[in-house]
Amino acid sequence: MKKIKIIGHRGYLSKAPENTLASFELAVKLGVDAIEFDLHQTSDKKLIIHHDYTLGRTDNGSGNIFQKSFKEISKIDAGSWFDKKFSNEKIPTPEEVFERFKDTIEYEIELKESTIEFLDKLIETVKKYNLLDKVEFTSPHVFLLAKLKQKYPQVKTGVFFKIHPDWMTQEQGERIILNTLLVLPADVAHLPVSIINKNFVKTLKKHGKLVHAADCNDKISIQKINKLNCDQFSTNEVELAQTTLK
Repeated sequence: MKKIKIIGHRGYLSKAPENTLASFELAVKLGVDAIEFDLHQTSDKKLIIHHDYTLGRTDNGSGNIFQKSFKEISKIDAGSWFDKKFSNEKIPTPEEVFERFKDTIEYEIELKESTIEFLDKLIETVKKYNLLDKVEFTSPHVFLLAKLKQKYPQVKTGVFFKIHPDWMTQEQGERIILNTLLVLPADVAHLPVSIINKNFVKTLKKHGKLVHAADCNDKISIQKINKLNCDQFSTNEVELAQTTLK
């Protein structure tokens, strides 16, 4: 059986401030296969890594990211909220991350901005580091993933799905997921652990799709999705993931 891929969600966010170089370095040092991070664009068109659309929750800034210049963003402390020892952590750029890790790992990049200009800038940056085959692109903006695939058919894209609503049957929910991946088209189904089952994994793989288990932060979830032959999973608990799989 192929080894399941461990993706450090925003790095190792339970042990370091999320989406910072410190968090990514810790995750990579502990042996993750990939790191996940979120991408925005500043008012002067610089790409930066940050989860929320606004500043303040994981830093000492405030306001909308798209209205801030890179100079303003670069002065922000992105570590002290987590622990004083991380006070030197800044909001990083994808270039800094790619320079640091190059092709030694893979990347899952969640696209938070929603313009064509942003897409082109991102692809240009990824190509500059020769990492196009090392990146999976995801986004809450499904239209963006469709456009990305249209413009750059060779890229790998992943779609987020939620638990089926109460009124929907399991069969209907699974059918919608598969059809969404086929129509977009997209390559990876990001699924809550509770809706993953053996037959559905088989169906997705039969159609050439990869299965990603989302938010696997406990031993039971990790054991379950490993047994079900999922391809990859994201976790906040890197060390737990490593020991569970051993």
